[in-house]
Amino acid sequence: MYANHVLSVSDLMDDLNQTNQTSTPLPLPGVNTSQLTVAAHDDLVNTLMTFGNRLSPRHSEALKAILTYYTDIASGDRQGRYAFPLGTSLGKTQSASRGAPRSTRWGWTTRR
Repeated sequence: MYANHVLSVSDLMDDLNQTNQTSTPLPLPGVNTSQLTVAAHDDLVNTLMTFGNRLSPRHSEALKAILTYYTDIASGDRQGRYAFPLGTSLGKTQSASRGAPRSTRWGWTTRR
């Protein structure tokens, strides 16, 4: 299976800058996609720093953009398969593991 959307770094950054992620409520009282993305990003950055990584602002923004995609897909706002333009050991796998635990800690276990 191949991604049907292959993004460049500039596409990812442009999309993050244009996305206003505050209007999609999640099936959790008082929580929206933006809040989940920010919480997952904080968890991810803390995890990576625990492993000894130092993230540049651009790297941190790229990871936040990827988490935005994950949250949008999980909430049903975005569909498809995506390939993200980050190299090996830059946090893609860890980013995938940050959103799900955060959402389940907040009680979100089903897709709308």
